[in-house]
Amino acid sequence: MFSKKKRIQIELGPTSLKRLDRMKQTTEAASYAEVLRHALQLYDALIEEHEAGHSFWRSTPDNPQPQPYRMFIDTPEKAGATNTP
Repeated sequence: MFSKKKRIQIELGPTSLKRLDRMKQTTEAASYAEVLRHALQLYDALIEEHEAGHSFWRSTPDNPQPQPYRMFIDTPEKAGATNTP
């Protein structure tokens, strides 16, 4: 793990900036940096689960039967993997 913080600068288009602002308001985050840190933690965890061969499923009140939720484009080595809930 890194021991020092590093400042980065990013450019976001209007749609991405709107999305970031909405997430900041919805989560009541103190800053955009907080939103991005949490988003990176979640993204990292999702990638780890995907790389481990796990799949994601979702259901809705209108359709309670779990359906596969394709979150990532499968890599060739993962394309054959199938998991069921």
